[in-house]
Amino acid sequence: MSLIALGAMNAPALAQTAQEPDEATEVEEVVITGLRASLQSAQDIKRNSDVIVDSITAVDIGALPDRSVSEALQRISGITLQRTNEARDPARLAAEGGGVFIRGLSWVRSETNGRDIFSARNGRGLSFEDISADLLAGVDVYKNPAANQIEGGVGGTVNLRTRLPFDQGGRLLAFTTDYNYGDMMEEGYWSGSGIFSDRWMTGAGEIGLLANISYSSVGNRTNSITTDRFDPVTRLDGTTVYHPKYLGWRDGRWEQERTAVALALQWSPTADLTLTFQGFHSEADPTNIERVAGIQDATTLCPSAGLTYQNGVLTGGALTGYHEGGWGCWPTGNFVGGPQGGTMEGITYDGNTRYGEDHKETSDYSLRLEYTAGNWDFSGDIQYVESIADILSFTVGTQRSMLGTTPLEAMINIGGGVPSINVTGADLNVASDYYWGFAMDHIEANEADSLAWRGDATYHFDDVGGWLRNFTFGYRATDKTYITRQSNWNWSILSAQYWGFANDNGGTWHYPAVYLTDAAPSPGLPSHAEYYGFNNFFRGDIAVPGGFWLPTASLVSRGTAYANTLLSPITGRPWPEGQGWGWSPLVADWDNYNPTGDNPTGGVTQQDEETQAAYALLRFGHDSALPWPVDGNIGVRFVRTETATEGVCNCPFRPQPPVRR
Repeated sequence: MSLIALGAMNAPALAQTAQEPDEATEVEEVVITGLRASLQSAQDIKRNSDVIVDSITAVDIGALPDRSVSEALQRISGITLQRTNEARDPARLAAEGGGVFIRGLSWVRSETNGRDIFSARNGRGLSFEDISADLLAGVDVYKNPAANQIEGGVGGTVNLRTRLPFDQGGRLLAFTTDYNYGDMMEEGYWSGSGIFSDRWMTGAGEIGLLANISYSSVGNRTNSITTDRFDPVTRLDGTTVYHPKYLGWRDGRWEQERTAVALALQWSPTADLTLTFQGFHSEADPTNIERVAGIQDATTLCPSAGLTYQNGVLTGGALTGYHEGGWGCWPTGNFVGGPQGGTMEGITYDGNTRYGEDHKETSDYSLRLEYTAGNWDFSGDIQYVESIADILSFTVGTQRSMLGTTPLEAMINIGGGVPSINVTGADLNVASDYYWGFAMDHIEANEADSLAWRGDATYHFDDVGGWLRNFTFGYRATDKTYITRQSNWNWSILSAQYWGFANDNGGTWHYPAVYLTDAAPSPGLPSHAEYYGFNNFFRGDIAVPGGFWLPTASLVSRGTAYANTLLSPITGRPWPEGQGWGWSPLVADWDNYNPTGDNPTGGVTQQDEETQAAYALLRFGHDSALPWPVDGNIGVRFVRTETATEGVCNCPFRPQPPVRR
């Protein structure tokens, strides 16, 4: 991946006199800011804090090719990033880092300018990858928060500091732009940001204004060879070994557009009083197309001799597909054609094309008052946060027929180094060998909002040469609402499945297969299948496992309603045994969704939370009483939280045996 960066920064708005090109100009003082100033600023934050904190500044962020907050956070010691789209889904990687872990711990609390922030996608936490790093003045990571900081961070707290107009000595006008080219994607992406800040003295006091906008586009391609869980399988000699339930290879293409806007207005009518309004809005729209092919259900059948194992776990050998007229080897059956060295009968070959689409928004509005009177500092904040997250996942799958086709053999090596799978034995580019297998969709519509208020007061002691520094106390109240709406994973048959024919030598289908070349049920459907060759797989470092006839991207990416117009003629046919199979798309009728086996968190859940917190903190220290400077704090925080949850719970029930009396 190559990166080209362009940028322009301003100079302070000072009057200048034009000079002749050959006329020398005497300069009394030159001030250079750069890496040293950045390091000193981060070190000062760390040195002056009475808790364990690490920081990066805007200079650090600007000097590095970080496009999101999570990417910038990885520069801090003790921070690790989640590199997958979901914590539970390691097979799907993303171009930008996602979830943040502090010293290996999750449940990291997020703040903006010391105030709570979250996203409807991640519950209490913020989707840090949705926030542009260009908007920040710095990031602070607290690993052991003090009593005056907001509660709730198990792993720690990440505070995002946005820019303010009074942070600048005068006018600031700057912009950046860059172009990123992905060699595997063979596509480029533009990003850019701009900022304007200025401050003016007026008859009503000093006024400052800052506006900042950022646009980012990014994409990546991921190739992977993956295995599902390893299940026990009984060999013919009675020993138990472990085989992966699924072996597959995938090509994923992920793209995201992100727009963020920040506005800050400050007014200081007197030297002792400052009012600050800040508004922040971020939108992120990631999409992904994923094409998958693989070997299904290798664990439900009997393995033969010749496969290689390490500590009883399958590491290599050849897997052979179904033979027409038989099911291969079941625990009570026999090998079709006899045992073959290093082979296993009974596998099937299937694939799918998946489209994912998210739309996420987070807005944060706050008003802060700061007032100083003698030894006292007073501050008050009121903040409103709202967030939404709409999610769609849609998959359509095809399968290679077990009837009338040449059985396949897959040579695998998953014992170490670069894994490899090579499918041979027949021409895979024959559309009439494949049929429409299944469809599955899933939708979510989540929202959350929060109203918070806090007040703080600090008294600075006039204890010159003493141990007492200051005493701080405060109160905070919040009212949050989270609404989560999730459907089940709506999987169903389109025309047939590999397990849907009778176990006899006639190979009779229980479900009528519709092959990709069949135009009679749905004339427009055959044009929505294509042979996908997984070209440039792993940049050519390993052989392509095998091509596959898959649904086109246009079938799954134009919405489930469009797909249904093409698929409904084959899903609406009567089934021979009357099972009522057949896929139809989900609709946002949330009252009819409840937790199910495939999604225990399905349905609608509303959580209301009210929190009140009060704290007191005494800071102390001395620079010369001991051979070295000493400082610290003693604090206490009282928190009261009331929660109410409304939803449906799917609780497993196990009957208990009767109790004798």
